[in-house]
Amino acid sequence: MLTKFATTIATASVILFSLTPLTASADTQVLQEGNGAYANSDATITNSSTSNTNVSNTSNVTNNNTVVSNSGHNTESFNNGGSSITTGSVTTDVTNTTLGGTNVVDNSCGCSNPGDTLVNQSGNAAFANSTASVSNSNTSNVTASNTLNVTNNNDIHSNTGYNTQSFGNAGLTGGVTV
Repeated sequence: MLTKFATTIATASVILFSLTPLTASADTQVLQEGNGAYANSDATITNSSTSNTNVSNTSNVTNNNTVVSNSGHNTESFNNGGSSITTGSVTTDVTNTTLGGTNVVDNSCGCSNPGDTLVNQSGNAAFANSTASVSNSNTSNVTASNTLNVTNNNDIHSNTGYNTQSFGNAGLTGGVTV
């Protein structure tokens, strides 16, 4: 009769303990105390936390540049001696710099530290059998993908020409660098 009563108390304590809510951020405690002779107590606790982070970035960039440099289309007419048309050189530079397609993930897992784990099996009577199993795990999965599409349309025109001289004594000079 005493054995049945001790077994009932041990079973009830295990059932009540299993109904006690546990949070991943709280300390985990397994207490198997004061069980009667020949009592069997088993406790299994699993704390797990999983975080899944998926980041996708698509950037579509189009750069349209139209650059016209002109030092030409000069006209000299009816000059007598020593007059000339001198055009400045034309230099045209275009630089396209595109930044994009970057993901930054600060993933602290979203998981909580399971804290300290305490297993206390004490004060049990002779021939009492108590077992406890505690498992803590945290998993973090991060997936990041980037797509960067860049189109550069550069329409560049440079001109030092189309200079005209008529009815005079002059020379034409100039240069183009693209």
